[in-house]
Amino acid sequence: MKIKTESSAKKKTNLLCGFVLENSNKVLGLPKFDTKSTSAINQSLKDMEGKIGKLSIIPMPGKKPVQRVLLAGIGKKENLTKDTIRFVSGKIAQKARELKLSEFSIISPPNFVTEPISAVSQIIEGSKMALYKFEKFKTEKVETSPNLTIIVSKSNKISKVVKIAEIVADGAIFTKSIANLPPNECTPTTLANFAKSMSKKNKMKCNIISEPELKKKGFGGISAVGQGSNNQPKLIVLEHNRGRKNDKPIVLVGKAVTFDTGGISLKPGAAMDEMKFDKCGGCTVLGIMKAISELKLPINVVGIVPSVENMPSGKSYRPGDIIKLYNGKTAEILNTDAEGRLILA
Repeated sequence: MKIKTESSAKKKTNLLCGFVLENSNKVLGLPKFDTKSTSAINQSLKDMEGKIGKLSIIPMPGKKPVQRVLLAGIGKKENLTKDTIRFVSGKIAQKARELKLSEFSIISPPNFVTEPISAVSQIIEGSKMALYKFEKFKTEKVETSPNLTIIVSKSNKISKVVKIAEIVADGAIFTKSIANLPPNECTPTTLANFAKSMSKKNKMKCNIISEPELKKKGFGGISAVGQGSNNQPKLIVLEHNRGRKNDKPIVLVGKAVTFDTGGISLKPGAAMDEMKFDKCGGCTVLGIMKAISELKLPINVVGIVPSVENMPSGKSYRPGDIIKLYNGKTAEILNTDAEGRLILA
């Protein structure tokens, strides 16, 4: 990831990308080219009309620093949101990889469109997250991610923004990478180990509650759902304490069922492999806690992740069972595939 303040006309690049507002006759921040190139760009502007997410690529004739120009529609100016540049930047990045380019450049929109610092942040987040691929178990990595250069008019305060945006994007990628792990590679214990490792690195408080402590302390929902599996349940608690001592913390709670068969109320076999994604809520909490701690935000945040594997066995909880939850209330089980509300309770 690079930030450049040089003229986009002088930038040597495989692909120079600029944003286009809907029904606009110009590309935001794009330099002037020769007559032939300008004519081709103008024709593409008419064809694409700046519709959000629409892309158009124009090869540049002759020996120029810029080999291709990409026009990217961002819709109407009055409809722009913080997600617009992020979404379109992601589509640009995916196109650059599709073209098997080693690098590409995006011109940050000028002030009258969006706040420059915010735009740089959105470009970084959108590009990094769009280029994410889960390839942990592939012997051959088919595609490589191209390097991005963002061209800005001024570089004041940009370096700090780049660092923040990269941490936020990396937190989301961390979340996706854990969520994509198969159930034999990601049990409740695996998630607990991720939390421990992260807490040591980023100076957070970490408490892992395991069996039999879960039963002893009365976490009946977690114990009941997890008792059918050989992989014991865990309750993961992370604390980021950088706010004022007496400030109440923000509390994030995420469900992490590392695999959900439905238990005794067994799910149909079709698409059951996707039940590894029943841990995404908990993975999201871990990713958020990672980003918060690395950003050293001056707030108090607690992340709570109840994690279980919901399996059928001779030890499983059953429809008709009555269990006692942590707050002393009881719950009658009508369907063991309604496990999420139990572990959250």
